[in-house]
Amino acid sequence: MKQKIAITGGIGSGKSAVLKIVRDLGFEGFSCDEIYKDILNTADYIERVAKIFPFAVKNEGKGRYIDKKALSKCVFCDEKALAKLNEIAHPLIMSALEDKLENASGKFVFAEVPLLFEGGYENRFDRVIVILRNKADRARAVAQRDGVSLVEANNRMEKQFDYDKNAAVLAKRYFVFQNDGGLNELKGWVEKWTSAVCK
Repeated sequence: MKQKIAITGGIGSGKSAVLKIVRDLGFEGFSCDEIYKDILNTADYIERVAKIFPFAVKNEGKGRYIDKKALSKCVFCDEKALAKLNEIAHPLIMSALEDKLENASGKFVFAEVPLLFEGGYENRFDRVIVILRNKADRARAVAQRDGVSLVEANNRMEKQFDYDKNAAVLAKRYFVFQNDGGLNELKGWVEKWTSAVCK
């Protein structure tokens, strides 16, 4: 029977790095962020976003598209706006992800799911890996990756599920790794974990 394994954690925690490592180890793995990038360009999604966030949809050059910076700036400053965007995006992302997981050929298949607990999707997976990381390093990683200030990076973090506050509870149910030691340590943990679990 196929085992579906979710990788989750706050922004800047190292989820994408874990996904890359498991892929490099030969496992199939999918990313909700990669799926979202594909959905962003579909006419159906652009139309749905335009109805609620008309300012974020532009009609220039190659045609209609979503201004990701404008949309992000809005939703990360307004919890109600973020919830509305999630209502549009999450079902589409999870539907596409589930198709990919079902069609995967391996016995173990991984999925990077950023909003696993916020969306209540944890029960759709056989196992969950939670990546934790100290907030200062997470904020720096997000600021560098997205070209935003540390203040905005911290603001985005505050809008998410509080992994630090819930760390003890998470550790009782899921596989938790504290990612504060660098890439080599993270790689070593993932290699050790997969060799023990993915048999």
